[in-house]
Amino acid sequence: RFHAKAFQSFRRDKAMFATIYTGNLRACEAVRLSINSFQEEPFIKELKKFAYMNVWGKGSNGSGERFREVPVTDIEYPEVMEWYCQCVRPWYLEQADPNETALFLSERGKRISYPALRKRFNEIVTLAGLDGKNYTLHSFRRAGAFHDTCNMDMQSVQHKMGHHFFATLCGYLPY
Repeated sequence: RFHAKAFQSFRRDKAMFATIYTGNLRACEAVRLSINSFQEEPFIKELKKFAYMNVWGKGSNGSGERFREVPVTDIEYPEVMEWYCQCVRPWYLEQADPNETALFLSERGKRISYPALRKRFNEIVTLAGLDGKNYTLHSFRRAGAFHDTCNMDMQSVQHKMGHHFFATLCGYLPY
């Protein structure tokens, strides 16, 4: 029902939004990911090479960017990323510089920008009939944090989110 270009965008968006949700990432962290931002955990074979995301994100109180290693806790995520890397990303690489390492690319073969990511999110919210529900890109981070508290201890979720203070994590939870 969509032309090829739009269809490819939806396929990329599926992997992109799954990455934000699974890693509890900020949108700016997701657009900075590269194909080398993942590492494997030899003791958890099911996660393959997608056991950890290496992320550069926001530091606290204006301290500048900070690196953190985000554990992947969704056992289905590696399958999504392998599909994306093998079936979807190559379509975007046709327009890209041969040395491009950005994980998520625009239709022009460049790293997707934050405004483009936000625009894609808003288009999908509209297509899903969810306008006016106050969903933002940050909703993925909040939902991921909440769902992680169902399966992990609070200290592990705090570490995954990159929060220095426990009270910051509590702001993400509905209780």
